[in-house]
Amino acid sequence: ETDFKDIETSVQKLFSIIVVDYYKFFVLILILAVISIYIFIIRPTDIYLEKAKEIIKIYRKRLKRFNRKLQEYKTAIDTSSLVSKTDPEGNITYVNQSFCDVSGYSREELIGKSHNIVRHPDVPKEVFRELWETITSKRIWKGVIRNIRKDGREYYMNTTIIPILHEDNKNIKEFLSIRSDVTEIMRHRSQMVRQNIDEVTKLPNRQKLLIDLNEKISNNSKLAIIKIDNLKEIKDFYGMNVINRIILNIVEIFKNILSQHGVTLYRIDNFEFALFQNSNFENDFLIKIENLIRYFDHNILRIDDMDFSISITIGISRGDIRNIIFNAEFALQQAIEQNRDLVVLDSIDEIEQDFRKNIEMTNKLKKAITEGNIVIFGQEIVPNFEELPYKKYEVLIRMVDGEKVISPFFFLNIAKKARLYPTLTKIVIRKSFAYFQDREDEFSINLNMEDILNSEILETLREEIISNRMGHRVILELVESEKIENFDTVNRFIQDFKSLGCRIAVDDFGTGYSNFEYLMKMDIDVIKIDGSLIKNIDKDVNAQLVVKLIADFAKSKGIQTVGEFVDRESVLQKLKELGIDYSQGFYLAKPEKLI
Repeated sequence: ETDFKDIETSVQKLFSIIVVDYYKFFVLILILAVISIYIFIIRPTDIYLEKAKEIIKIYRKRLKRFNRKLQEYKTAIDTSSLVSKTDPEGNITYVNQSFCDVSGYSREELIGKSHNIVRHPDVPKEVFRELWETITSKRIWKGVIRNIRKDGREYYMNTTIIPILHEDNKNIKEFLSIRSDVTEIMRHRSQMVRQNIDEVTKLPNRQKLLIDLNEKISNNSKLAIIKIDNLKEIKDFYGMNVINRIILNIVEIFKNILSQHGVTLYRIDNFEFALFQNSNFENDFLIKIENLIRYFDHNILRIDDMDFSISITIGISRGDIRNIIFNAEFALQQAIEQNRDLVVLDSIDEIEQDFRKNIEMTNKLKKAITEGNIVIFGQEIVPNFEELPYKKYEVLIRMVDGEKVISPFFFLNIAKKARLYPTLTKIVIRKSFAYFQDREDEFSINLNMEDILNSEILETLREEIISNRMGHRVILELVESEKIENFDTVNRFIQDFKSLGCRIAVDDFGTGYSNFEYLMKMDIDVIKIDGSLIKNIDKDVNAQLVVKLIADFAKSKGIQTVGEFVDRESVLQKLKELGIDYSQGFYLAKPEKLI
């Protein structure tokens, strides 16, 4: 029993020890768990929260800066741009102050309206149709739109329209439009365009030609310069209104003949056009040019009830692109001087050859002057009726070069450039009086404006008339009368020499529409009708009407008439029928050497 109690006591002690230790162990475990929770859960969460707070703080600062920047951008856009918003139907829901300032409308006048309120009526409907189709397809539209202010003034907007979608990215919520005022830029651009466009024809002008040549020229380039030959005379007689109508008709003819052949047409001067082609269709270009010449040779231009005979002269440059415009102008000048419809210049070598020929001809002229080989020929002017006095001669200049007799066609222009022309005129004057002093025939000496303005020539002429007492047999024939501009000077010349007994003739009458004006302003005794009216007068009814008008007018003024370039009997008979006093031409008499 004692032993049992000892055992029981020992067990109780052991149990108590175990309970106490278990409790301690449990507490230990609990403490460890708490520590673990703190270490692994609570403490990291606090750290993360702190870090999250720091991040949020950073992003709040960034968001604040972003909002400030956004506000600055909005202010900048509002200040510099016109901003508007519309609903999906296109009705204005918002406009900024700049929109109101530029358009002239108040915000109240704009809200609820469509942009048609500022739409310019001249803008094609297709522009707005394309715009609307673009933005309603959820695409951005960009372009320049011409608008109109409330006061009627126009302005231009560089416009961007952006569709704003709902959160579902499917349906359009509104349209945002941002515009910048480009009115001054467009006006400047328009001014630049106007500077490159001819006002009458709306064709590109000389300045645009130079730009295009600089940008587009190639080895295949060809340039033609076209001169409308007799527009100056038409202008002098009919004025600029008729001229502009003629010009517009000519442009339409050019376009019809040149259509679809890659040729650009320019108006580079009052009476000059240019054609530029930048392709290798060489033959096609020349064929079109020839078609132009042929058209004007065979057709009359009719404006209202007025008929105009228009001719053209053309110079073409090809091959040498370095000097294409210079070459074309030189070719045109050659065509004019040689009385040809067309001259084609392939390279600068041809110009150099012409320069060498000019130098050679100048040397021949100087030698002929020194050696007395400038001679005069005379062509007889025959009366068409027996009661008229017989004979008259027109004095003509020639140059003798060895066995050859050279026409003034080949040397007069060169003589003018070499300043030898006054010397030639004085030789003609002196030799004419020397030949006719012992004869009774009347004779005419050709003078142009250069002669009339040259005091030495006039003094030589005056001395010969007075010393030979031949004024009553001298006819002073004014050639190149279309160049007469100072009628006061010409009239003083006429009065001066008519006081010495001379008579005054006008050459090439009828080729210029200003000729009748000359008759009203100058005291003329003889009209020489131009060969272009005479050569086909036996067939050309229009020429007959013009010549008949001239003849009747001349008779009413007591002026004698001469028909030039008579080359056949039928022409001579028609002149007689029309009442022309005298005839001149190879059919009647060829020029013969006088002295």
